[in-house]
Amino acid sequence: MITKINITKQDKFFKKEQEFFSSYKKKFVNELTKILLENRDEPFVTDELNIANNFYDALFDFNKDCYEYQLLSLDVLNKNGLKFQYIFASLTQHLIADFIEYKKSNSSKSVITLIQLCANLQNKLVEMLSSKQDITFDIAPTLEKKQSVGYLRDISRLKEKIKLIAHLRSQTITQEIETVQIGKNSIVVKTSSEQIKILKENTNSFIFLDRIDKKYFGTTAKILCEKDGTVILENINTLETRLFLNNRRYERASVVDKSLIYISNDKEHITGNLIDISEGGIGVLSPSKSHFEKGQDIIAFVSYEDSDKKLNLNFETSGILTSVIGKEHAFRYGIALELSSEKKKLVHDLVQSINKNP
Repeated sequence: MITKINITKQDKFFKKEQEFFSSYKKKFVNELTKILLENRDEPFVTDELNIANNFYDALFDFNKDCYEYQLLSLDVLNKNGLKFQYIFASLTQHLIADFIEYKKSNSSKSVITLIQLCANLQNKLVEMLSSKQDITFDIAPTLEKKQSVGYLRDISRLKEKIKLIAHLRSQTITQEIETVQIGKNSIVVKTSSEQIKILKENTNSFIFLDRIDKKYFGTTAKILCEKDGTVILENINTLETRLFLNNRRYERASVVDKSLIYISNDKEHITGNLIDISEGGIGVLSPSKSHFEKGQDIIAFVSYEDSDKKLNLNFETSGILTSVIGKEHAFRYGIALELSSEKKKLVHDLVQSINKNP
């Protein structure tokens, strides 16, 4: 049933009228939130505003995938003796009325289409809420997937390790994740409670594929169900990692976690974590967009500690920004370091230790 809902919401009407659905969202969400608050099952346990936002996106946002959890949260209305179909019908009646006002003249054909689509969604919703169905792994098998989503789907089939990197200013947690579901534009994964806490504060994160030919993806994370640790990863974009620092004269080591980086100039600073290090430079992942430009002088503070392998490196040095690659919420900074002979020796020893004990 969830597949049928995803197919229905891919109707070109939703794409054509994206401006209306975007502008109407606040009104719909406020109305549904009020209903949920009046019929809450357990006081102060659920986030009704978040439920309402997810519900609207799941049904009316052409660029968002629809997952079971976003809809099943509304089942509380059925449990409280209300008929969900009547509530949904009331909500969509108001939506249709506002759409007529929005279109003004020349609206009859569009309104008929909207009424038919809302009725179709309502029938599928009622059917889904009234029956217990197994969760479908691929919720949109007949729809063309975003390239990065299709790639991650194939990786999950090969049972290769995928890691999620959640970063805050003072903490980075890397966790091996399980792919729970695949959509058209996103994936659902299961992660740890520690990462969930970080993602509550910062939705920007990274995906790391633990392969010989390593790949990184920048992504935004939206908590789907905190109780079972499921998260929707959206806006997934590949981050280039094969950048040349000093023509790669030095052996480098790949690093996933256990690091903290500060990059600053006289105007701003950002934090991130290492993805690779050599005597010539470092690669840094950060969710922070900056005004840094290629060729700028910066100061970098590098901290890497792995107590299990007894590896430790902390130093501050100047450097030159060699590259900035990223989209909106995830950035890859390449930095050529200016190291003293003593610091080069420390970095050289660290690289050798990491590469000998991967």
